[in-house]
Amino acid sequence: MVYVVADRVAPQVVGIAYCSVISLCMDRFDMQRAAEWTQALSRWCDAQSGLMPYRGECQVHRAEILQLHGSWAEATEEVVQVSQRLPAAGFVAGAAHYRLAELYRLRGQFDLAERSYAAAASCGREVQPGLAHLRLAQGNPAAGLAGLDRALTESRSPARRSLLLAAKVEIALAAGTIDAARTALAELEKNAEAIETPYIAALVAHAAGQLATWRAI
Repeated sequence: MVYVVADRVAPQVVGIAYCSVISLCMDRFDMQRAAEWTQALSRWCDAQSGLMPYRGECQVHRAEILQLHGSWAEATEEVVQVSQRLPAAGFVAGAAHYRLAELYRLRGQFDLAERSYAAAASCGREVQPGLAHLRLAQGNPAAGLAGLDRALTESRSPARRSLLLAAKVEIALAAGTIDAARTALAELEKNAEAIETPYIAALVAHAAGQLATWRAI
């Protein structure tokens, strides 16, 4: 990335390099660096032409970061732009539909969220843990747990599993399956020891707090 920033890399691979490092940062839950590189990629895209795939993926990353910072309206605007501009199928389209579904869910617009999760799935995008959270909000934690267990069976990435496990703690508690919540928290804590970023530490603290609160009731 030093060579990229120094403009010593061919333009044909600059976008790929940016996307790769942003993806790595997100996989490691290094949200600060992900935000910085996403901003840098946005500036580079603004100076180019014919790079819509990079611009679209960049906007989806930016929307996720905005969502995490509570800027839901701005995040929605970003991801809607991607959905309107890019083809209806493909990786970026699936990611955009999933992010839009998450924003709808957080706002309590469950019907719209349901449709966006379905659109993401049709593009081949994994819809967990978002869909499980939606099922919980709809009063069906058992369905949410079933979806998470399926996704956990298929996932090997510690980072990816961490998001699923954090969701499983909350939804398992809501379903009354306390042992499942404890088991999920134990694996989440183990992953946090290996990844060591503030974001995953916050996931662990939140999940542990939920379990402690249940015990105190």
